[in-house]
Amino acid sequence: MKRLLYVLIGVLLSGALFGGAALATGDDKGADATAESGAEATVAAQAPFARLALHINGNPGGFAILRAKGVISVSNPQPGVFCIRPVAAIAPSRVVPNVSTEYYNTGGYDTFAEWNSGRTSCPAGRIQVNTFDASSTAAFNDVAFTVTVN
Repeated sequence: MKRLLYVLIGVLLSGALFGGAALATGDDKGADATAESGAEATVAAQAPFARLALHINGNPGGFAILRAKGVISVSNPQPGVFCIRPVAAIAPSRVVPNVSTEYYNTGGYDTFAEWNSGRTSCPAGRIQVNTFDASSTAAFNDVAFTVTVN
């Protein structure tokens, strides 16, 4: 019994040490994400039960990743289209992401964000989110949104 306890403690300590090293290096297992447009790295999201958590601040002149977990990068190849590249452990073709518009950082009241499972404008291996201005039915970048994958 005592030996089992020591083994368990050793496993927990090694996971804490090596997990921190992966986060610090920013590799596939880390939580640091970057905007492919060259924006700076973001704050790690606290989402203990989610494999992926992302908060984007949309903006007509560019976008910012405010918080992220399980995300390598995000690109915005055209207005209203965001391509999220998750870490290798998450298969975009098999997930069902939850997408929600975030109120405070959104530029209008008649906007929304939605998951595009057809991934019509993003390369393979990405999760596509489309953002719109409902009053004009046009693609719209000034929409802040969140994405989670449990």
